[in-house]
Amino acid sequence: MKLPTEKKLKIALTMGDPNGVGPEVTVSALNNLQDMAIADWILIGEVNIFREAAKLRELPLKFQAATIENLENIPSNTFPVISTGKDIEPKPGQIKKESAEAAHAALEIAISLCNDGITEGLVTAPISKEAFHNISVTFPGQTELLAKGANVDKTVMCFIAGSLRVALATTHLAIKDVPGALSIESLNRTLNIVHEFLTNILELSDPLIGVCALNPHGGEGGILGSEEKEIIMPAIQRMLVRGIRISGPSPADVLFQKAESYDAILAMYHDQGMIPIKRIAGLKAANVTLGLPFIRTSPDHGTAFDIAWSGNADPTSMIEAMTLAAQLINKSQSKS
Repeated sequence: MKLPTEKKLKIALTMGDPNGVGPEVTVSALNNLQDMAIADWILIGEVNIFREAAKLRELPLKFQAATIENLENIPSNTFPVISTGKDIEPKPGQIKKESAEAAHAALEIAISLCNDGITEGLVTAPISKEAFHNISVTFPGQTELLAKGANVDKTVMCFIAGSLRVALATTHLAIKDVPGALSIESLNRTLNIVHEFLTNILELSDPLIGVCALNPHGGEGGILGSEEKEIIMPAIQRMLVRGIRISGPSPADVLFQKAESYDAILAMYHDQGMIPIKRIAGLKAANVTLGLPFIRTSPDHGTAFDIAWSGNADPTSMIEAMTLAAQLINKSQSKS
């Protein structure tokens, strides 16, 4: 896909947990993409955090506190930062209540900007799920919180690296809870959302989706598990009746060996999809949340507390996430 050139997009960009690598990879990505001018980035967080991250990376970036009302008054060579109202300083690698509260507030502000049409999409830096849990946020991750904020009851995590696309049937669940979270209906909804993304946004003609089995060797006819026979295959049959091309369920190790044969792959649980795409694409992958009324992307890594504020965080996946957001917004707008 080509980068948008017709007009500058407005895209929100959250700082994530300020004690992680989010601020560092964000400023590095902003610097990397500055000459491409693919969007006007509206940062959500605290000016001092972004300034310190830029200083750490020795980047000549300018940041200025802004409000929704005065965004148009910010100089063109300066990034506007809408504050969360939290007085915070970076505490590298630490799980802190105030940092989680700031990250949560940034996400809520960004959702409002998208819902109100002030920004056309959203890129989120990593948050700490443990820190969110400690402040009683009842969502296991940003994906689920975004769904509630956008008032949708079904979203799909999908990781993209070039033509490789890996969607997840379940997201942030303990392994023991995955089988109980699968149903014919939930898989049909997931496959519908993935198919609509492939056809409506990416404009692929008659795409093929490969579906992973849940159990080893595809369940071995029920000997190693019955989910394939009782849930996954019936869900696939429903899609086939509608003329949607689905292949599977296939053992994940077999399916990913021929990943290039599919327009998307549906994994049954988080690590089943994440391990192969990271092994194949490394940091060149980015996450997009399908099913939202706006485009949201994020890097394919977490807070990386162990290297936070060391100057060693690789911004590649954040660059991919920001570029992908602009690409997908441009594609979606070209159809409206």
